[in-house]
Amino acid sequence: MVNDPEEKVNQINNPEYAGRIREMAARVKKYIEDGRSTPGAKAANDGGNSWKQITDIMSGLYAGNR
Repeated sequence: MVNDPEEKVNQINNPEYAGRIREMAARVKKYIEDGRSTPGAKAANDGGNSWKQITDIMSGLYAGNR
């Protein structure tokens, strides 16, 4: 953030951030599977995978180094 406060540089392929990217992708996948990001029982989810990134996350694309 210090060197890129406007977040214009995508760090998805930067090996320095591989662990953080895996962690964040796993969290998003859990939110999608659970239908919520808050504690509680699983909720219904709209189910539409209209974003390519969601399809990539669900398929595990971000689970390892790209």
